Amino acid sequence: MKSARMFALLAIIACAKVTTFPPADFAPGWAYQFAPEKYSPDNLHEIIDGEAELYRQYDVVEMTAVSWVHQDDASQTVSVELYDMGNALNAFGIYSHYRRPDMPFADIGQGAVVSELSARFWQGRYFVRLNAGSLSPFVQDAMRALADSMAAALPPAPAPQELSFLPLQDQSPNTLRYIATPYQGIAALPRTLEAHYQSATAEWTGFIVLFPSPADAAQAMNVSNAGEGMLLRQESRYILGVRDYTAAEEAVEFLQRLGARCAMW
Repeated sequence: MKSARMFALLAIIACAKVTTFPPADFAPGWAYQFAPEKYSPDNLHEIIDGEAELYRQYDVVEMTAVSWVHQDDASQTVSVELYDMGNALNAFGIYSHYRRPDMPFADIGQGAVVSELSARFWQGRYFVRLNAGSLSPFVQDAMRALADSMAAALPPAPAPQELSFLPLQDQSPNTLRYIATPYQGIAALPRTLEAHYQSATAEWTGFIVLFPSPADAAQAMNVSNAGEGMLLRQESRYILGVRDYTAAEEAVEFLQRLGARCAMW
């Protein structure tokens, strides 16, 4: 539930007529610690060393970083990183990299995970990370107000079609992921959607590997060696799969259902 203090912050930010980033003085006492700075894929490591390669794998186009500090206390800071991921599927993919089913979620953008010190959300082609510099409720309210403001300022967009490929029946909440790195370490299986499933009698992970053409998918099938506990099947430009299943019959039945869905894509 939003506090009265955060509602006041949102009202102040709204009056500032923001475009994407709220201004330096988005609320009384706040100022830029550093103004918005842009980073390309080539120099992203200068600000997120250790994670830059992950974002490059998801085809990041540009990142803009900005930080605010409260003028009465230098420990009270909020930083924001806005990533243009090129398309909504890549933005969701980065978001899903950080998301876990047991995390607290919030109604920000098209999906958000939050904690006392951070908020991460995606909207359209953008992924946004916010970090609070302290556990102060004052700072946490400022972080949430900034997140809500940016979500309202970013252009709305429909969810990518690919997110509907895996069936919802028996799908565990908040387990859908888009993975832009070789799936399960198999180089021939790039760019994969996966989700965890649980029925009354079994558990499994279902996945779909995306390829540009049926020929590319067929070539990958020829060189891919399904690991132990993994079933693969080609349908058009996709490789469909099941892994880590506890009941072979349900895994095969799921793969058949998945194949039948291909006609809708």
